Amino acid sequence: NAGALTVEVTADFGASQVTRSFGITVTHVYLPPTAISLSNSVMNENVAAGTPVGAFSVTDPDAAIHSATYTYALAAGGADNTSFSIAGNTLILQVKPNFELKQSYAIRVVVTDSLAPAQPYTQDLTITISDVAEYPSLTAWTKSAPQDTVFTFSKAEFEGHYSEPDGA
Repeated sequence: NAGALTVEVTADFGASQVTRSFGITVTHVYLPPTAISLSNSVMNENVAAGTPVGAFSVTDPDAAIHSATYTYALAAGGADNTSFSIAGNTLILQVKPNFELKQSYAIRVVVTDSLAPAQPYTQDLTITISDVAEYPSLTAWTKSAPQDTVFTFSKAEFEGHYSEPDGA
């Protein structure tokens, strides 16, 4: 524990003794945070860019003895950092994820506490993308002919009005 202590030392030299008192001040050395957590690390595909992923929190071994505030940022070295931003303690998606193209994103986050000196901690996190059932769509088009005519459609005509969201 931090605080001031008084120590009394007595040296016994046989026929004489010497006693001295002196003070020692114990100062706590603050430790950096030890873990970063994200309240949600799984997102459905096709959510809009700008969608919040989750909120960060931190494990700090000194939390019981100080009330530091924490600053979160994307740290160099995260392969997919450019697909995200951070506002306060919220991770925000900056792209529209597509499970068929990318199933997970690797980011690196650094948290710094407000103590002096600042105590940064860096951690790699993975955001997983969930596949969502997507149904093909066919846009309407018209083709006219005299009554009792058998319609035929070319592949090109059909493909121009059909879309497969999953790319299948």
